[in-house]
Amino acid sequence: MAKSLAITAVTAALRNVLGKMEGVPDLKVTTRPPDKARSDSEKGNQLNIFLYRLAPSASNQSADDPESLILTLSYFITAYGKDDDDTWSHLLLGNALRVLKVDREFTADQLKAGVKALLSRDDNNSLPTHARLLLETPSEEEMVRLWSLFQTPYRLSVAYQAEVTLPCQT
Repeated sequence: MAKSLAITAVTAALRNVLGKMEGVPDLKVTTRPPDKARSDSEKGNQLNIFLYRLAPSASNQSADDPESLILTLSYFITAYGKDDDDTWSHLLLGNALRVLKVDREFTADQLKAGVKALLSRDDNNSLPTHARLLLETPSEEEMVRLWSLFQTPYRLSVAYQAEVTLPCQT
């Protein structure tokens, strides 16, 4: 199971970084599918992180290291403002973009801290040493198609790709 923590580590590190945003009162960061991201009882400021695609990276084609697999993780980050006020959701997304512009490389320590916060344990040897985030700009057609698949009304979101190397040795 340890080697499978690489994907979890990236998601958890992303959640940790966004959860420490300053200037946003009572921020909750969740990792749920879009149709379950916001319940009727939740009315506070919320960012939801959803991993919607996982694919081998194009850089695998030229990888010199047969002992690893480079994956591209595609995420939507969706904002829900306090009392469903979209002005707050715009503030949340703006802050998320600012934070992820600065913190776009996750170090081994950040990935380890994400797993430790989630699973309450250390897994030093099985985690990737870094992950890199890139802002993605899906076309309007792709956004419509994806939100239709989610079967939930469209919400303003930003898309990110994270590239992570998974060790494959046994």
